[in-house]
Amino acid sequence: PRLLRFIQDPPNLLMFRGTKNLLSERSIAVVGSRKSSGSAIRETNVLAEHLAQRGIVIVSGGAIGCDMAAHLGALKSRLRPAPTIIVFANGLSRLYPRCHQAYFERLLEEGCLCLSERLWDYPARPFDFPARNRIISGLSLRLLVMQAGEKSGASISANYALDQGREVFALVHPEDDVR
Repeated sequence: PRLLRFIQDPPNLLMFRGTKNLLSERSIAVVGSRKSSGSAIRETNVLAEHLAQRGIVIVSGGAIGCDMAAHLGALKSRLRPAPTIIVFANGLSRLYPRCHQAYFERLLEEGCLCLSERLWDYPARPFDFPARNRIISGLSLRLLVMQAGEKSGASISANYALDQGREVFALVHPEDDVR
C-alpha cells in the first residue's frame, strides 16, 4: 500500500485474505484498550458505523475491546465489501484472538480485508503486537484513540502515528470513566 512505503520501517511483505481493494480507499485507524469501558466500546461501535457509512474504511487490530467494536461498527454499515481492515500480529492461518473467530469469519464473509506481515502459519507472540501497530497507524492518515492506558497498545499506535506524521485524535471521556 502506498502509505506504508513512507513509514520508517515498512513491512517487507504483506499476506492478505479478503478484499484488497479496500487498501485504496480513504481510511482511519481506530484503536483502544482491550479493557475499555462499556461507554468507550459503544462510542467506538457507533462512530465506526457512521464513518463507514460515509465511505471511510476502518483499520484496527481485531483485539478484544475497542478494536472489535470498530470492526463490528463498520459491519453494521451494511456496505459490501465490509469497509474494514484487520491487521494481525500473527499469520493468517489461525486468526487471533481465538475468542473472535466467529466475528473474523463473518467479517471475511462480508468482504473485509485481513492483513499480516507474518508468514501464513506464524503464531501470535507478545513482541509482535507493537510491530503490528506501526502498520495499523501507517495505513491511514488519521488515527483515533478511543481509550488507552499509559503503556497500552493504543498508546504505542498513537506514538507510531505521530512519528509517521499522521493526525491523532482522542475521544474525551468523563472523569470517572478511567481504565
